[in-house]
Amino acid sequence: MLLFTLANERQRRSIQHIDGPIEFGRLQQGQCARIVVDDPFTSRDQLRIEELPTGEVRVANLGSPITLPDGSQLNVGAARRFTPPVRLVFGCSTLEIGLIPNADAAPSTGMQTIARPGQNDTGSVKDLFKKGRVPTAEMLAQWFETLLNVQRAAAGSSEFYAETAPAAVDLIGLDRGLVLVRRRDVWEVIASHSADSGSTATKHTRPPSSDSRQFSQRVLLQVLNEKRTFYQSFDEANAAQSLMGIEAVVASPVFDEKNNVVGVVYGSRDMRTAAGGQGITPLEAQFLQVLAGAVSAGLARLGREADAARARVQFEQFFSPELARALERDAGILAAQQRELTLLFADLRGFSKIAERIGAKETFLLLADILDRLTNQVMDHGGVVIDYYGDGLAAMWNAPTETPNHAQKAVQSALAMQSELPAINSVWAEKLGGLIRLGIGLHTGTAQIGNSGSRRRLKYGPRGHAVNLTSRVEAATKIFGVPCLLTGATRSSLQQPVPLRRMCRGRLTGMTDPVELFELAAFSDHPNWLAQRDRYEQALVHYEKQRPQECLTACQALQTDFGLGDGPTAWLLRHAEKVLAAGEPTYDPVFAVETK
Repeated sequence: MLLFTLANERQRRSIQHIDGPIEFGRLQQGQCARIVVDDPFTSRDQLRIEELPTGEVRVANLGSPITLPDGSQLNVGAARRFTPPVRLVFGCSTLEIGLIPNADAAPSTGMQTIARPGQNDTGSVKDLFKKGRVPTAEMLAQWFETLLNVQRAAAGSSEFYAETAPAAVDLIGLDRGLVLVRRRDVWEVIASHSADSGSTATKHTRPPSSDSRQFSQRVLLQVLNEKRTFYQSFDEANAAQSLMGIEAVVASPVFDEKNNVVGVVYGSRDMRTAAGGQGITPLEAQFLQVLAGAVSAGLARLGREADAARARVQFEQFFSPELARALERDAGILAAQQRELTLLFADLRGFSKIAERIGAKETFLLLADILDRLTNQVMDHGGVVIDYYGDGLAAMWNAPTETPNHAQKAVQSALAMQSELPAINSVWAEKLGGLIRLGIGLHTGTAQIGNSGSRRRLKYGPRGHAVNLTSRVEAATKIFGVPCLLTGATRSSLQQPVPLRRMCRGRLTGMTDPVELFELAAFSDHPNWLAQRDRYEQALVHYEKQRPQECLTACQALQTDFGLGDGPTAWLLRHAEKVLAAGEPTYDPVFAVETK
């Protein structure tokens, strides 16, 4: 018996149809049973539906296209089979097709049910033992051992399917046990085990199959719709009549984590044998339901393990293994939030010309070598790689988990990156015809942090002014000719001294507010570095206090004593010459640090 629910703007009605084909259309015509659809966008003859003996329905399109549940269309003249419930859309109407279990058939088939999984109380369990044969202690021990084996198999892989089917046969005493899963509205046998009559030692497990002759579609549909275990039990009055069905069946649902029926554990017993005369007892049905519960738990566990594995792969693209494990335990850490971060941008200098010179293959190897070394230094110092872009990377500290002394760790990472350059150049300098140089910018500030990607492709990182500012700081290293710059905000966050030289107070490209810039010196152990640093900073003070001539003289003396190779000294000298040439008595002491 079919139940139709038809809905559109003009009508909504439910129709029960007992037998035979039925048609839907805009006009009443023909000899077939018909429902008139009050929808001007529906064809006069729209579709014909017929219930099949398998429990499926056959839908034939007689008119305009019909949209199917998967979004595809059934064109005029075409027909498809579906297992109810199913929803069809045509014109401006929706038609839902459901199957009403035949209540009149229950006495003849002996179909009964027990409480839904997880809803038994103590009294109902006692009743089951009263109604069924009471198991011996040895039998109960076997049952519990089998359940443990199923759950143990569920901990590792889908092998628990193969454990479940034999359990239904060997322990309950059924003639056949199946495990079925529902895929795209089709029931597929994943595991099958049977005991051949006459030889208890002859057993076999069949490969997966979609042969519907192995099971009752109607019973599976009843389990699917009501989410309960159903079984056949016969008393003496109808035991003889039950032989007409050849076998008694029992079926219990397998649930996913959302309580949807995704499979069924199914068993059958030959009614022509002495053991089969009474069909399936309530206790046997209860045990099969427990087996199905073990499969449900196994599926849920496999699903969680797969989700965790996917998350771990995503996390380890960005985070250290320790941090990846923390995120696996609590993915809520990735929720969007405001957080103070220390950010680092690193970029290879002159890489476009290098790539053009050495070709694509060598460029790929060089970039892989460099980025691998830089990534290791980020992660070894507790940082997170935000992203790779061309010939550089971006990283951050203090997210997604709190990192004490995050500015200090970021600075140590930047120094370690610079210390990698000699090893890189020892391998590549001869091929490149020159040395690899690196530009690094650091800044500490507040940013919005979270996952800005998708469910399938995690892209966790920061957004906001602090990110843009850090990028500008990295670009400014080209202006000064130094490997690394950091802002005054990062310097103020440091808890231990590091080798710094104050560059200037500058206004970066596209930024309104000026920032203090400091050089982070990787090779500060040079005997002249401290003296050079102090004399440069004194020349900078002359410039900022409107004394350009003193600044000029100090810069020239620096070049005389230490050579012309210091980029910041040459940069400051040019600015002093520029303001002197302009002849202005006063000028803005904040530098415009403009980059492309």
